[in-house]
Amino acid sequence: MTMKMSGTEIQKHFKTLKGTIAITSIEDGDGSHVVWTFDFEKVHKDIDDSHSIIDETVKYLKELDEVLLKFHE
Repeated sequence: MTMKMSGTEIQKHFKTLKGTIAITSIEDGDGSHVVWTFDFEKVHKDIDDSHSIIDETVKYLKELDEVLLKFHE
């Protein structure tokens, strides 16, 4: 799954921001392996990396997980 993120706050710091999530089932069928990748280009090099994007992504994925688990029941 690939998400392109935009919005006023993001555009203040990043020219581009794209998050990719790859999910692979574990062989014994008990769970999955998840890899996140964030590709971004800052507006200028002096901007610090934004950990709030990771925090918001974690929040979003937890909410998505709850919805998917309810759907699976």
